[in-house]
Amino acid sequence: MKKAYIIVGLGYGDEGKGLTTDYLCMHSSEPIVIRYNGGQQAGHTVVTNNEVHVFSNFGAGTFRGVPTYWSSYCTFSPNYFIEEFGELSVKPKLYLDFFCSITTHYDVLYNRALEDSRGDKRYGSCGVGFGATVTRHQELSTKIIARDLLDLNIVKAKLKKVREYYRSKIEQETNYNFSDFDHDTEDRQFEIAVEKLNDLMISGFLIPKKFRNDRECSGPSRLICN
Repeated sequence: MKKAYIIVGLGYGDEGKGLTTDYLCMHSSEPIVIRYNGGQQAGHTVVTNNEVHVFSNFGAGTFRGVPTYWSSYCTFSPNYFIEEFGELSVKPKLYLDFFCSITTHYDVLYNRALEDSRGDKRYGSCGVGFGATVTRHQELSTKIIARDLLDLNIVKAKLKKVREYYRSKIEQETNYNFSDFDHDTEDRQFEIAVEKLNDLMISGFLIPKKFRNDRECSGPSRLICN
């Protein structure tokens, strides 16, 4: 019988979700870890005999060679993904849902500018653009989703819309001057990250996919929702 374990933190973090996921992966046959919400703001710590790592863009079973499915309810950051991929001692495999909301450098800039402008009334944000991405996808008709990453021209066109969206928000809602930043350079860095993602897709480490029915999830005998 196939089983699914759902791991939910009922506090404010540090409940041991990462270690629990790693343990279940170690004691399961052909598992897959599903990230079912959140995004790059997560911090799931796993300790092995030789390594300690805080997983943000990969499932907490990665050290066990367990693939991750990044669901459409998560945000996905090309920049943070590439950064963490380079830190790992293993070569992970991640299935990326076509309809994930993509976090851009503009989301991160707005997140940090807004938090900094609050002064002593700061919320304590992680500053990685998670909440800003969710809000932008609710407010802006032009959305960047994981499927768009397959075509750099689409990414470039949509980035222009995102830039204009945040130009007004940052000028109106924060103490920052939008024009003080080198947005062209930041755009290019984002595009380079997207190009690297496409290289990883060719290599088979990153697999863009839309699970349409239960049959497509029938391979693993353990679904561990992290």
